[in-house]
Amino acid sequence: MTRMNWDYLAGFIDGEGSLCISYSRNRFTAHIDVGNTNKRVLEEIREFLVQNGVSTGFTKIVPSEKTTRQAWAIHVSGKGIDYMLPILEPRLIIKQEQAITLMKFRTLVGGRGYRTSSADKDKMAALKEYCGLLNKYGE
Repeated sequence: MTRMNWDYLAGFIDGEGSLCISYSRNRFTAHIDVGNTNKRVLEEIREFLVQNGVSTGFTKIVPSEKTTRQAWAIHVSGKGIDYMLPILEPRLIIKQEQAITLMKFRTLVGGRGYRTSSADKDKMAALKEYCGLLNKYGE
């Protein structure tokens, strides 16, 4: 039985997480990434998410020249974000505006994935840029 809950997860994401919209290969994608050197806490978070029906990726991050410590990351996208964000958004403090932006993005995408009109692509690009600014300035 995990000790994890939505309040803890929101605090952890506020401190260690990233809520982003990325663009690659003519496709916009919203995702939540949470990385840390403490594998045990990430495993508890992942177990909690899976118990709540959220599919996650779990990745070992290769240390770089800047960091010598091993780290891991959880990755959530798609329907997992659709489930998580309405629960997390009111609990987030630092990243609440990013959560709102991702929810707007996911509403715009709907069930169409990345096959959208050029007008929608312009809106997605604007949301991506805004989310990037929020992440850059820590707002």
